[in-house]
Amino acid sequence: MFYFRLLVAQYLCLSVASAVTLAAVYVEDQKIILLIYLGVLIAGSIAAMLLATMKPNQSWYQMRALAESCKTLAWRYMMAAEPFNDRTETSRAKAVFAERLHDLLMIQNLDASALLNDDLTGEHATEKMEDIRLSTYEDRREFYLKGRIDEQLKWYNEKAIGNKYKSNVFSFLTVLIYVTAIVTTVAQIRYSFFPNSVIWISEPLLVVAASVLGYAQAKRFAELSSSYALTALEIRKLRSGFMAVRDDDEFVDYVREAESAFSREHTQWIARSS
Repeated sequence: MFYFRLLVAQYLCLSVASAVTLAAVYVEDQKIILLIYLGVLIAGSIAAMLLATMKPNQSWYQMRALAESCKTLAWRYMMAAEPFNDRTETSRAKAVFAERLHDLLMIQNLDASALLNDDLTGEHATEKMEDIRLSTYEDRREFYLKGRIDEQLKWYNEKAIGNKYKSNVFSFLTVLIYVTAIVTTVAQIRYSFFPNSVIWISEPLLVVAASVLGYAQAKRFAELSSSYALTALEIRKLRSGFMAVRDDDEFVDYVREAESAFSREHTQWIARSS
């Protein structure tokens, strides 16, 4: 994601700038150090300005929310759920599907040209979607369980575990860097590596620690882990209710309820961009 690349670049510039100030003690030509320092500061400033003006994180979250909303609409269409209940009116269902997709694009206020591909003649609803929509209740039921419920449950479980692991790793790295800074400072005091002056060896380490911590907070590993775990629990509950579905009418109601639950999670993507 471009946003996090810019963020990493900014943190990297800060870390390098701090290391350059430390290296200045060992270099006679201070002009070279100042030029390097200036170059790093300019690069960091450019990254910061790009983050402030382009706001790539907001665009990403908007696109993600739009993609998930379109997916929800597609599943409603294939399962003949509201507002596509009448399977005998295929042309009407296609028109409503296209209209709803258009409404989603307008709500997100996105540039439509960014979503166009080379094929501008195809239908919004694919042939595969039509085949599933017109299939029997039993086939649609099995397809929805495996392709939607189980797939979503697997995805959220993996994301919850993955983000928790990353949160622990970055927390460990932050503590490790702090401990390293403490050890180097104590060693410098104890053994007087530089008796005639104080060299702040730990300063670059502290900047790196702050950068690692800032990156972890920007990625929201802990927050996302909790959010994904909660959604996974909701999907497990939905899956338990799936076994009680006995006919097509109950199945349609179930799909409506399930997709509404998924939509609540998807709308949070926009909120996370702020």
